[in-house]
Amino acid sequence: MNTKKWAILFVVVMMVAVLAAGCGGSTPEPTPAPEPPAAVGSAIPHALDGPYENCIGCHGAAIEASHADFAGYEESCLDCHEAE
Repeated sequence: MNTKKWAILFVVVMMVAVLAAGCGGSTPEPTPAPEPPAAVGSAIPHALDGPYENCIGCHGAAIEASHADFAGYEESCLDCHEAE
C-alpha cells in the first residue's frame, strides 16, 4: 500500500473511533418525575362535629362526579379540605 492509502485508512479508522467514543459510553440517568403538588381543596365553612361529622351525608351526591378520581375520598375529606 502506498502512503496515500495508509493516510486514508488512518483517517477512516480515527473517524470511526471518534464516532464510537462520542456515541458510546454511559447513558444519562432518567430524570425522575416531579412530585404531584399537594392537593388543596376548598375550605369547609362550618364545624366538623355534631351534625357535620359525616361529610358524605350532606355532600355525597354533589361530589361523586368531581371526586371520582380520588380513591377512598369518602373517608379522607380532611386530607384536602380544612375547616375555616
